Amino acid sequence: MTEAKIGYPEADRQGGKALGLDLLRNMGYRVPDYFIVSFDDDSTSPEALERFDRLAQETGRVAVRSSANIEDGERSSFAGQFDSYLNVPADEIPARIADVRGSIASDHVKEYAQAMGLAVEDIKMNVIVQRFEEPTAGGVWMGTGAAGGRLEWVDGRGDAVVNGTVEPYFESYDHDGLIVEKNTDLVLADASGGSIAEVCKEIQGKLGYNVDLEFCITEGGVQWLQLRKVTKNIENQSSAEVSPAMQETMISGEAASPYTASGVAYRLDQQAGEGWGSGRILVARATSPADMMYIMTAEGVVTRMGGMLSHSAVVCRELGKACVVGVDIDKIDHDSTVSIDGKAGSVHLL
Repeated sequence: MTEAKIGYPEADRQGGKALGLDLLRNMGYRVPDYFIVSFDDDSTSPEALERFDRLAQETGRVAVRSSANIEDGERSSFAGQFDSYLNVPADEIPARIADVRGSIASDHVKEYAQAMGLAVEDIKMNVIVQRFEEPTAGGVWMGTGAAGGRLEWVDGRGDAVVNGTVEPYFESYDHDGLIVEKNTDLVLADASGGSIAEVCKEIQGKLGYNVDLEFCITEGGVQWLQLRKVTKNIENQSSAEVSPAMQETMISGEAASPYTASGVAYRLDQQAGEGWGSGRILVARATSPADMMYIMTAEGVVTRMGGMLSHSAVVCRELGKACVVGVDIDKIDHDSTVSIDGKAGSVHLL
């Protein structure tokens, strides 16, 4: 995969997401039709408007998605940091392009970029305008080595998986490609019966590195929406053995970022930002890019919703912060002292 790097002409005028889509298409996988509005293109010119209208007439609706020059890189994914829009009619395309470009200026982008050692001033925002079809299912694959990986999906649009607003179905595979864990008897397949996980393993095998893939399933079959290298590998293994006494004060969840932390619980759903300070463990039903300030300054993150492949989990792994998802947060009181183990997937009430 061509790495998206500042100063590289291909990355500057296409961006990381577009380079990934181009690679998938060149490998023979189905990618919805798209074109790129480069960072210095006039999206309100008569030529551009005619192009938008032509694509919308052909496809009905479009997706308008970010493809910045520093996005989907090896070390920094910018997962969920920039705006994207689905099911957009032709007359709204210029406004949505402006919104995507404008998302560079958001506080959470500045905070994330600073943490990654990048300057916001160096960001060049290209925009993908892409055919959109309402999917029957969608989700994400993240490789863990060789033929291993984890697949998370939902019925309908897959953005619910990456946004962390649902508890997704999942399948986990070991390095030999054998399934080791799942939370459903369903096997995700396209209309022809082909296993989505097998295709993900195939793509990963051809490229020779762990991949982060987004996909959707429509009436015409599976379509691929993203390819990037995994920025920080998933680890989900038990930490030190827990004593019977500690088990009584332990709340189980799912390991999402393999670090440990302790601090004072901050219930975001109850406090809405009031009284936020250092030494806090962020506790939320779900997080969004707007919560990046809390994630950046928290000792660790605990959520009720979302899976290991949600944007908040990806960002926590990149930042080296503990994260546990799928936790019954109603058992955690605001201002109580807790410790979290993002490798074992547990929260301890202290």
